[in-house]
Amino acid sequence: MTALSAVASVADDEALHAFLAAADLTVTGLDDPGVRLWIQRDADGRITGSTGFELSADGRHALIRSVAVDPALRSAGLGSTLARHALAEA
Repeated sequence: MTALSAVASVADDEALHAFLAAADLTVTGLDDPGVRLWIQRDADGRITGSTGFELSADGRHALIRSVAVDPALRSAGLGSTLARHALAEA
């Protein structure tokens, strides 16, 4: 696994949309200015997990946006790691 990286490009955004849609999670609002997103990739560059949060308009509160893990990698602690990252960044 690679380190978490911030979603920074259109290619990341498109890949994340596909990953979240496959997990039946909403993709609306991902480009809102208060949304921060990170992705985890495997050695082949495929997204294996994602997390993020959404800041309130005043920036004083954050809502964890989602934590998603590739079904083949569940129960290995990746989801917990992703959630802790989002909480630490919020």
